[in-house]
Amino acid sequence: MLNDEAQCSDGVCCSNCQFISRGAVCREAVNSCDVPEYCNGASEVCPADLVTVNGISCDNNQGYCREGECRAQDDQCDELWSGGAFKANDSCYQHVNTRGDQHGYCKKLNETTYMACQPKDVQCGKLMCVGNSTITPKNLGYGWRSSTVNLLINGVLITCRSAMIFQEEGLPELGTVLDGTKCGNEMVCQNNTCVSLSVANAGQPTCANDCSGNGVCNENGNCHCTPGWKCPDCSQAYDGPGGSIDSGLNCEAVNATTAATTTPATTTEAETTTEETTTEAEPTTEETTTEATTTEATTTEVITTEATTTQAPDIDKCFNICHTNATCNVYMAFFDCECNVG
Repeated sequence: MLNDEAQCSDGVCCSNCQFISRGAVCREAVNSCDVPEYCNGASEVCPADLVTVNGISCDNNQGYCREGECRAQDDQCDELWSGGAFKANDSCYQHVNTRGDQHGYCKKLNETTYMACQPKDVQCGKLMCVGNSTITPKNLGYGWRSSTVNLLINGVLITCRSAMIFQEEGLPELGTVLDGTKCGNEMVCQNNTCVSLSVANAGQPTCANDCSGNGVCNENGNCHCTPGWKCPDCSQAYDGPGGSIDSGLNCEAVNATTAATTTPATTTEAETTTEETTTEAEPTTEETTTEATTTEATTTEVITTEATTTQAPDIDKCFNICHTNATCNVYMAFFDCECNVG
C-alpha cells in the first residue's frame, strides 16, 4: 500500500515513488520503422508500443516498413546466413529465379515442382545472397542445403547463393523474399508477386496531409511528429518533443527538457551479429554449361550444393528433391545432389 506522499510504486514511468515528468522517453524507437513512447506524468505505465504504418520508406530508401521492420534484402540475407551476407547482384534474380527449379523459383508447388518467376516478379522469389566463401545458413532448427550459382556475364563472375531449408509443411517458407520487401519504386512483394504499395497496403489507416511533412503516420493512423512539431497534424512548430496522441503526450505543449534518467522498458532488437562456422562442406561435383542469352553476353552457370549433417532428410526425400535434374548421392549421415545444369 502506498503512503500518503507516494504516487506510484513500480513501473518504467515511476522513480522514487513519484511519476516521471511528462515528455520523458520511456521506450526508445528500436529502428526506423518504430516510434518512441513517453511518460505522461500521471501514470507509472508506458503507453502501448506502436510502430509506423506499413509502406514508409526506410534504411535510406533500401526498403519499406512492414509490421515494424524495414524489409530490406540485405537484412534478410544477414539473418539467414552466418559469416556476413548481403543481397546478391540483380543478375542473380533475373537468371536464377526464372529457372523454375530448386535453385531459383517464385513458388514451390511440391517437393519436385517449382514455378518460375515472371520477369517482373524475380525480386520476390528465392532470396539471393552473397558473402565470403565461408557463409552457411544459420542454425534455424532445420536441415538445410545451399546452392551456389556462378554467372559469367561479359567476363565478370557473379556469385549467387540461395538456401533450401527443410521444414514442416504449412509453415512460411524460409529462404524466400519476405512479403513487404521492396521490389521496385513504390513496389513491394506480396505472395511472391511484385505489386504496388497501394495494393499491398489497401485498407490500412492513413494520415491526412502526410503529417505536414514533419512526422510519420503510426499504425493507428495518427501522426507521430518529429521533435519541434506539435501533434495531431505536425503543422505547428513548438518547443517540445513531438509525438502523437498515442505516445503519452496527448498533443499538449510540454517544456523541452532532458528526459529523466530511467531504466527503459526492455526491447528486443533484431540480431545483427554474424557467426563463424567451422563445418566443412563435403566435396561437390560442378558441371558447367553455357546458356545462350538474347543479348551479346554469354552467361555460364556453375551450380554446386552443400550438405549438412543436421536433421538430414531421408533417402526418399533425397531422390524427390534431386529428381531428374541431378544425381542423388547418399552418404552415411547426409546427401548431396550432383546437379545436371540446363
